[in-house]
Amino acid sequence: GGEKPSPPQKNRRIPGIDNVQREVMQMSYDILGEDEDRYETDVPEEANWRTRAQQLYSNEIFDREEKLILLDQKIEILKKQQEEEEKRGVAHDVRFITTKLLEELQAVKIAEAEQGKRGSLQAKHKSARGNDPSGMEPYKPGSG
Repeated sequence: GGEKPSPPQKNRRIPGIDNVQREVMQMSYDILGEDEDRYETDVPEEANWRTRAQQLYSNEIFDREEKLILLDQKIEILKKQQEEEEKRGVAHDVRFITTKLLEELQAVKIAEAEQGKRGSLQAKHKSARGNDPSGMEPYKPGSG
């Protein structure tokens, strides 16, 4: 495995062209001072994508109520967009994307509502059962 020589046929060779426009475009790909980040981020560069997502989207930024409000706003926006697409007569394939996204967000809203109910029901049932006997480990579903 060494370097391959240039092909002997002229039509197979890549010609060396002096293209000033291409060179200028390639030089513009370099990151210049004005292209760098404007603000300091709290997340270190070496963080993986899971850690970064957790830091950016954790409950520190939005609490549960704010997330539900944003979810309702997104659902309303998609409903309006769906109505506009129907009025304009947009193709069914294109409307399918909006419909699918709307259904996904509505499913998330239902799941969040059920999650809220689940916590209160668990507390209600636990209080109805009473305290565990002393010396006995609490029940953990799914463990041997």
